[in-house]
Amino acid sequence: RGAHVLTAELGRGFYGMLGRNTWNWETAPWHDDPCVRLLLVIRGADGEQVVVTDDTWRAVDGATTSDDLYAGEDFDARRRIAGVGSVDTDVSAWPLARVAPGPAGAPEPQRQPPIVVAGHLEPESVVQIGEGRWVVGFERVIAGWVEVEAEGAAGDVIELRFGETLEPDGSPNYEDEKGYFDGRF
Repeated sequence: RGAHVLTAELGRGFYGMLGRNTWNWETAPWHDDPCVRLLLVIRGADGEQVVVTDDTWRAVDGATTSDDLYAGEDFDARRRIAGVGSVDTDVSAWPLARVAPGPAGAPEPQRQPPIVVAGHLEPESVVQIGEGRWVVGFERVIAGWVEVEAEGAAGDVIELRFGETLEPDGSPNYEDEKGYFDGRF
């Protein structure tokens, strides 16, 4: 009961990858900017209501300024939009969403297992290797994300580098032997 807000945050994934990669996804014939078609069906005692994305929806750039499956993500906390997802947030100044043509053909519903948090790993070690530089060790290599809590002044930069092995000096090996980060988005 009551008012609700439906939001979606888009990322590039394989569909809109910009950075160079071994499989050339950035030049694939299906490559395009991220878009979404969302259909929400609400079934209740008083019948069925359908909410679908259209040209009345609003769109705005958020705090994630770039993302790439291999090159990582840039997130600018100063661009975080307060109140996103709240019914009290005034979005009237946000531009209307641009309607994208979408893929050709007829959509086919497909059930996929959900992406879920399968576990939470705490670091096994935290070693300072220089001024403002730490190496955080985990028990295994994973597909996932790192949650960071930090304090700093607006504009301070926190850079995370990931590696599966360590260099002789104890720093992570994050060499870019394939050149994925050349001319980064």
